[in-house]
Amino acid sequence: MQACTYQNGEITPLHSTGTGNIFDVTGDGSLAGGYQGYDAIIYRNGQIESLSIEGDCLYGPYDNTAEDWYHEDNPWIYSTAREGCVTSIGKNGVCGGYLVEDIWSIDLSCYWDAQGNIHIFGNENAEYNIADRWFYGQIGTSAVMVSPSGKYVACTGNGSLIIFDGETGERTDIQAQGAAISSVAAITDNCHVYFSNGYIYTPERGFELLEYYIEDIYGKTFQVSMSGTLIGVSDDEKRILIAASLGDGTYAARVFFM
Repeated sequence: MQACTYQNGEITPLHSTGTGNIFDVTGDGSLAGGYQGYDAIIYRNGQIESLSIEGDCLYGPYDNTAEDWYHEDNPWIYSTAREGCVTSIGKNGVCGGYLVEDIWSIDLSCYWDAQGNIHIFGNENAEYNIADRWFYGQIGTSAVMVSPSGKYVACTGNGSLIIFDGETGERTDIQAQGAAISSVAAITDNCHVYFSNGYIYTPERGFELLEYYIEDIYGKTFQVSMSGTLIGVSDDEKRILIAASLGDGTYAARVFFM
């Protein structure tokens, strides 16, 4: 549970970042994203810049003077964000991430455009169920991933792959059609989406197992299985990083070269 760098075959632990963390860095090292305190931040040119998290989040009943404030007769209000985090960043400054709203402490997925404006989309399909006293349909994944240039933003939610155009904000929802997709691990600038459970989506072929795709496209099979959790893909898609269990309580990071 220690932040570290891996370079020239050596792992170097880093000092504790205290109240903040960095979750993604662009391929050229010019930008990084994460959080500090309660702020979603970009690290640029040696300076930390806070991103806006202002905006309406969820609409529901609330009364902080009542013992049971999820009551049908209580006033209905909008919550707002109390904290945010960047989990992915593109070279143009487009960021993916999530925020936590201030009444029910629910995570909501969002992204920031190149101008730093927040787009909260995790609340768009949220509906409050009075009987259950809770929200359903919201998207709260922290795996909102941005392509290397910032052209695309992608995540999964409600059984679909969701892709945004990083420049226009246009949203496309793609039904998984029975594919066992999980969280998005990476999206490339040609809209190839890699999932943490070893699936891939391409506009040309749809959803399929990554190993089948590699065998068909590259004519390549690996002696070691690609089973495990896919956690990274290089910008040119020639290297894939997978965290694999070795079966004896230990784990390894495996890099597969195309």
